[in-house]
Amino acid sequence: MISVAKQTQARSAPQSSAVDARALQRLENLKGVILLEGSVHGSELANAVGRSILELPVIDGLSVLDLWRREIADLACFIGVGPLPCRLLLGHGSRPPVLSPRDVEAGITVERDCSEFRGTGGALRDLLADEDDSAQYIVAGAAQVLFEPLHLLAMQIAAKGGDVSLVTYDDGSPSNLSLIQQRAMKNIPAAGFVDLKEKGLAIMAATHHVTVLRRPRATSAPLRSLQEYIAALRGYHRAICGRNTQHEPFEERWSSTFSIVEPGAAVESGARVHDSVVLSGGRVGAGSLLVHSLVAGSGSIPPGRRLTGAIVNTSL
Repeated sequence: MISVAKQTQARSAPQSSAVDARALQRLENLKGVILLEGSVHGSELANAVGRSILELPVIDGLSVLDLWRREIADLACFIGVGPLPCRLLLGHGSRPPVLSPRDVEAGITVERDCSEFRGTGGALRDLLADEDDSAQYIVAGAAQVLFEPLHLLAMQIAAKGGDVSLVTYDDGSPSNLSLIQQRAMKNIPAAGFVDLKEKGLAIMAATHHVTVLRRPRATSAPLRSLQEYIAALRGYHRAICGRNTQHEPFEERWSSTFSIVEPGAAVESGARVHDSVVLSGGRVGAGSLLVHSLVAGSGSIPPGRRLTGAIVNTSL
């Protein structure tokens, strides 16, 4: 098993680049990180496992939120500032994560947008309405796993300049990571639904300078469904081993990329956990085979069963 330190080193090494002095100077004015976890009805995955998306494991011993905390700390260290506060803004239907003492010590706070009809753009505008015009924030979707270190991505988008800088991919789709100055949100309406990507960016671009960092492939992966979660874990575990995050056309699929069994879970003799996750409290019987599946804390699989692409949250 690769240690966490070595995993970070492996993931960072292919992405290293010369430090851009202007980009670094821009990041020195960073006020914090805002993670948006907006959902009206809650995500399919969170509802199925009865747990916040941010509490799901990505590697042994580290959850999605643990990784965000580590990435934000690395960013603060890289640009030479004190701890960067992280404000987690939850949508009306999102499950709140339980913050650990380390989260609190790191300056992570949880706030909820009580309105169902504000949207991520409107909620962000409201959150920062009292901030100084020059205040600058990294804004990211909370329910995602980064394939590249946050501080390197931040440097690359900061180097583009502008009041709003974001990452897009060659297919034209935007990522869930941007660098935004508060003054760019002045024209977002104080009432009504405003989605940050679909409407908010257009409003900001009408009166402010918006720049784009184009990347050939995804720098992160979302975590809304089981299929996305498994794909994100596969991509992340490939990245920390220095491999391409995307499946290669002629690559064999029989080899497992990861296997996560939380403390408190029971996996009996002969059971195989192939690119799958067993959460604390879950049970997998002897000789069973899990492929691209997740066993929740209330799930139990009898001996000898084979499951593919399933969420198990009851006794089978």
